[in-house]
Amino acid sequence: MTANVRLVPAGVLDDLRRRAALGDAVQQVVQETKVLATHHAATLFALRTTVQRADTATAYLNAATDDLTVAVLRRTRAVCLLEAIDTTGLPPAAAAQIRIACRVLEYGGEEGPG
Repeated sequence: MTANVRLVPAGVLDDLRRRAALGDAVQQVVQETKVLATHHAATLFALRTTVQRADTATAYLNAATDDLTVAVLRRTRAVCLLEAIDTTGLPPAAAAQIRIACRVLEYGGEEGPG
């Protein structure tokens, strides 16, 4: 059995070790970069999802506000029309019903104070 032994100058070995260490360092940087890129992508996805949810919630709130505004305007208009009725010639029961209807509209379905 013959062994091939080759002598390599120490400087060459040192250079090879340095290159190997640099290669390991580069691999470590590559791995860390991949991890950071993955974290960045996940964060970006979460932010986009949050923005989309916020946009959807804002749209729902805007629609609800519009519906509420319309309901308030209709109720206010109904109260104005009822208050405009001249109750002087009406029987007392009818006049009382008109007053009750006004209070019910003003207090959202409750008769409200006396």
